[in-house]
Amino acid sequence: MTRLRIALVSLAVALSMFAPAAVRPAEVNAATEDVATVFSFDFSGSIFCFSGDERYSPCTPINMDLSNAVGALATQIENSSQTYADRALTFKVAVYGGEGRFKVIDSNGQRCAGNTKENVNLLVSCLQTISSLYRESSNRLGATFYAQNFDVLNFGTGARCGLILFTDGKPDDKPEAEKASRGTSCAVLPVATGVGIKPDTENWLKDTFTQGDLEPIANCTNAISWTTVYFKNADEAADAIARALEEIACLASIPPYACATVDDLVRILEEAKLIVIVSPEVVRTEYPIGISKPGTTVARGEELEITGSTTERPASCPEEPVPTPSPTPVVPIPPLPCIATFPSIQWLGCNLWALALLALAIILRLVWIGLDLQVSVNGKPNVGLRGGRMIGFNIQDAGNGAAATRTPNPTIAQVKVSRAFFRFFPGTVIDRTALNLGPTTKGNRFRFSMGEKVELKPGVVAVFSYGNPPRKPSVSPIVGSRVSSPEQKPRNKAL
Repeated sequence: MTRLRIALVSLAVALSMFAPAAVRPAEVNAATEDVATVFSFDFSGSIFCFSGDERYSPCTPINMDLSNAVGALATQIENSSQTYADRALTFKVAVYGGEGRFKVIDSNGQRCAGNTKENVNLLVSCLQTISSLYRESSNRLGATFYAQNFDVLNFGTGARCGLILFTDGKPDDKPEAEKASRGTSCAVLPVATGVGIKPDTENWLKDTFTQGDLEPIANCTNAISWTTVYFKNADEAADAIARALEEIACLASIPPYACATVDDLVRILEEAKLIVIVSPEVVRTEYPIGISKPGTTVARGEELEITGSTTERPASCPEEPVPTPSPTPVVPIPPLPCIATFPSIQWLGCNLWALALLALAIILRLVWIGLDLQVSVNGKPNVGLRGGRMIGFNIQDAGNGAAATRTPNPTIAQVKVSRAFFRFFPGTVIDRTALNLGPTTKGNRFRFSMGEKVELKPGVVAVFSYGNPPRKPSVSPIVGSRVSSPEQKPRNKAL
């Protein structure tokens, strides 16, 4: 009898090894759920720039940026809590690091494993706890082992499940992680960020580790196209986590539609593969009202209704540019015809060729008045009289010995020669009034020409011409001796 009792006890112990573990009351039996997601966050030392217990450099820790980004993700889910409650998403929120250092965390005394149908606030609280944990470097968990994350993907057959694995892209167990990824029926969506990810690791995450197949459900596809695994900063990584959650849970965020008309919004929503209904009373060229704000999470099968419209521009619209007034075209005024009567100044303005001829005549007259004159009396050598409007000279001696002497002041000269500027025809006038000849046949003032013999008084005849007489050679103080030029060489002295 004793032997039989011992044998029965041994059999019971052996069978108990294969019996399923009891389900914790806080968790939901995922096998009966449609959608399930595990959020797993990397707390390896490299997130905080630690290797073991030593901080290393150069290194820029990303934990604070991650904290802010995960906090924003929690707020986004909280703002769409009703949508997540309707979706009935089974979730687990976990942290991992070195081998054996994976765990589903607790938040406010509750294990972070549940269903949004009963407790959306728990999911929000768990993500807020992750945000707080990232702020302290003492929460680091050593190395980076991926494979241990797959132990909690026990959602059973038929569940549309996924693992959203946040990482800094430095796995220490590639072979084991790759094997675990291939052996799961859940989607595996890595989200990597930070500095220093190697190109071969990025390619491995994208091409080998990522698994995009999902169980199909209404309004959603059976696969996720997850072609980007590395994101430049924490904000982009958090956005990727939100997008991965939407893909798994068959949700969508309303895209931005600032300053869009009803027609514009319908086009934007349809491009995002969302269902939109426009009420009959809505004016499609006006701005929409009565629809969720951009960024709000909605179910893909949900009908979004635009219930009204308004002509008032939304505050999100940029200010309309003030139109620049078109410049008034300047119409050129055609020149008026130049009409004037000859002779007049106006006629000269209308006939520039005549004005040019007049200017040329004035210039020539001025040049003519400025020409130097010379005079020869009774065949004597010429005497220079210079040029100008009036010049003069006196007659010295009488008879054949008469000679001319230039007078600097022509107004007191015996003989005056004038060339008037305003005389119409050019001509030179001689005035011999000062010689007191009395009445003469020719008169005391008359016109003469260059080279003409002009009788000044009886026995005195003058001939005028243009130019100046040749200069006389200089005479040295010694009478009769000439001054040698600088080029002349002195005569050779007798030896």
